[in-house]
Amino acid sequence: MALKEPKSKVELHVHLDGALRIQTIIDLAKKKQFQLPSFDEKHLKDFVCVSLDKPSTLSGFLACFQYIYPVIVDDTAAMERIAYEFCEDQASCGVLYFEVRYSPHLLCTSSNPNAAEDKDVSPNKCVSPRDMVQAVNRGLKRGERDFGVTARSILCCMRHMPDWSLEVVSLCQEFAKDGVVEWILQGMKHWARFQP
Repeated sequence: MALKEPKSKVELHVHLDGALRIQTIIDLAKKKQFQLPSFDEKHLKDFVCVSLDKPSTLSGFLACFQYIYPVIVDDTAAMERIAYEFCEDQASCGVLYFEVRYSPHLLCTSSNPNAAEDKDVSPNKCVSPRDMVQAVNRGLKRGERDFGVTARSILCCMRHMPDWSLEVVSLCQEFAKDGVVEWILQGMKHWARFQP
């Protein structure tokens, strides 16, 4: 890992499921035989990244996830890898402390009715939100150790899926001593129509 700048930054708002390396998306898609618009990193970037020089609407931003969720849903090894690599990326950008957020329920077909409709999403079934929290925690812990960062996570309650909220709060309590620092409410009611 080449350190781009000295560690002096704190980042408190970053979404783990939107912070994957492009090469990781490609690797996971190949492993799962999921078709991407391109398997070339530079070309795929146009489909999975939003930048200031390419302004987008919320729906345009969310469209990126159609290429991300199919390669990560129900895959605890992938989420552990993503969390670990994110620690390395943060360290190389000079971040010494960060809080990364995600919805463990969106990462599981067992709790996500939108994902369950797509039979091609995952070869593994019966992964629980708890399994996802544990996988992310493992990746963050290894990343903390290997890259000298302090990593914490925030679990997301989704406004359009209120039935998940009590379990999210329970997971926050269960993993409070293992790096989960809080829960938040995110999303909008009309997101019920959004299918990652």
